[in-house]
Amino acid sequence: MSALTRPSCFTGKRHRRCTSEREGPMPTLTAALLILCAGVLLGCTVTHLGHRTLRRWKARRVHPVDPGDALQIAARYAKDGIVIQDMEGRVEWINPGFTDMTGRHLDELQGRTLESIILPVQQAAQPGRHRPTPPDPHCIGTGKLKIRRCRRSDGSEFWVQTRTSLTDASETMQKKAVVVCRDVSEQVTREHALLRAERELKEQTERDFLTGTANRSKLNTFLGASLKQAATDGNRVGLIALDLDRFKIINDEIGHAAGDAVLVHAAAIMHDAVSMDDVVCRTGGDEFILVCPAVRGFDDLVQVGRTILENVSRSFTWEGQEIDFGVSIGIALSDEGYNDIDVLLRKVDMALYSAKENGRGRIVCFDEAFRKQFNSLQRQKLDFVKSVRSQSFEMMFQPLVDAQTMRPVGFETLIRWRHPTRGLVEPGNFLGLADELDLTEKMDRIAIGLALDGAVRLRDHWPEKFGIGINISPAMLSRADFVDILKWEIDLRNLSPSQVVIEVLETTIIGQENEGAMRTIAALKDAGIAVALDDFGTGYAGLAHLAHLSFRYVKIDKSLVFDITTNEKSRVITEAIVGLCHQLDRKMVAEGVETEEQADLLRHLKADLLQGFGIARPMPLDRAVEWLEAQKATRAAPPAEDSLGRSA
Repeated sequence: MSALTRPSCFTGKRHRRCTSEREGPMPTLTAALLILCAGVLLGCTVTHLGHRTLRRWKARRVHPVDPGDALQIAARYAKDGIVIQDMEGRVEWINPGFTDMTGRHLDELQGRTLESIILPVQQAAQPGRHRPTPPDPHCIGTGKLKIRRCRRSDGSEFWVQTRTSLTDASETMQKKAVVVCRDVSEQVTREHALLRAERELKEQTERDFLTGTANRSKLNTFLGASLKQAATDGNRVGLIALDLDRFKIINDEIGHAAGDAVLVHAAAIMHDAVSMDDVVCRTGGDEFILVCPAVRGFDDLVQVGRTILENVSRSFTWEGQEIDFGVSIGIALSDEGYNDIDVLLRKVDMALYSAKENGRGRIVCFDEAFRKQFNSLQRQKLDFVKSVRSQSFEMMFQPLVDAQTMRPVGFETLIRWRHPTRGLVEPGNFLGLADELDLTEKMDRIAIGLALDGAVRLRDHWPEKFGIGINISPAMLSRADFVDILKWEIDLRNLSPSQVVIEVLETTIIGQENEGAMRTIAALKDAGIAVALDDFGTGYAGLAHLAHLSFRYVKIDKSLVFDITTNEKSRVITEAIVGLCHQLDRKMVAEGVETEEQADLLRHLKADLLQGFGIARPMPLDRAVEWLEAQKATRAAPPAEDSLGRSA
């Protein structure tokens, strides 16, 4: 069979290759046709969807709103209330927001004014009382807001904020007033709460919790404002300072609850005595100050003070117990055109201090007479300070003698102030200044130095040992280093501690129960320095205290010696003191001996030592030396042991 007639399928490998060549291109063409069809279909779909979306967008597109419709929509759905009024203030239209806010409809308000319907709470609606209130063109359109408290139709109250604007007139519409109202009740309530909290906080910082009066902070604020106003108006401001008498005793003996009740009661009395324009201030403890602006003079203030004194003097009952207390009052008045707070407070304090120092329960005014006295005192204080710095003091020496032999046994030293114009000033006229100016301890140091210097010189003119008495203040006696200071001064002059006698007042040791002073007395004894208890019989001491305190001498007061020859009681008391002192191994010194009869009786009663003008007056150091020399010339030689109980 020829190749042309032989079937290709039976030609072996050639057949298979031909078949493959014939079938190979068919799948590729089919895939291309399928992809083409899918693309056409997708394009149609996208085009369809695009047209549909476009149609929907066109259907939903918002067309511009007509301006008239927009205004109606805004007015209808606004939460704020909107009111349109004519220029006479009559309501022509309201929006739903105003109705929701007030509960009132247009038919209620149309043709009426808002003032006749919605009133401030403080005003009561009265028929015919309110006329139409035309809008004020000067207050409209400038952004000014008004807040008013109003009442709804149901009677509830709320706060509304309003702003009014004027429209322009046109051919079709007259000029109108547009009022926009907003309910601001929540904001106002918060503001009121904040203001109330601030006010309460301020009251707490300016108010005394116990008495309800103003405190010192309020005093300074109110007094400063009052003085400033007085300077402008030409008026004067008065101050009344008060201090309750016996208040500490009430606290200590009855209790602090009673003391608090007294403070409240006293504050009520002060409030009743002053006018509405005056302020009562508690400045601390039992101290008060009344500020009285625009007073005419001292007479007005004194009348207030007298009223307070009279009402305080009446018994006050607390829990069934009657409590008596008093009050001391100082008064000061501002100077015309002078408004220094501190100066005025110092004046009233000084007047109060004077009232307390001069018996309490009285009124003292810082007037012209007081001013002169005060200025004199200030000059005296200045002079005293200068004298302390320059140590312008002198020491006087008053002898003590043995009661039986009349031999000199020592001197008491008495300091004097050498004033530049007044000469020698006695201690009673300047020790108070030293205490007030806190110069007492410096004065004691000066006195110790002068006394010991005198002892050195006197020692050269009297062969036997004798004592130098030095008066020491409670403040110095209470110092822990006082004994060391005294021993240093003694050693510096090569003196013996046995030649020094420290004199202390009875009230210093026992009346105040001064433990520091008692320790010092014991330390002085250990150092070989004697202590004398001065003015015994005038203070608070009991005789039993003498057994427990390390005194070497007891000096009975001159008030007992003065009438000892004529008053049997004085003689008996003196004799008892002498006997007790001897039993306790104490030396008894009689002060104030002025006559030979007194000296004879005291010798008979076995007194140990005598001192007084009848023996010798206090004298300067030079005169004391001369007095000793005169005694040496007239007296016999001293015995082996002197009357002080010391070996020669």
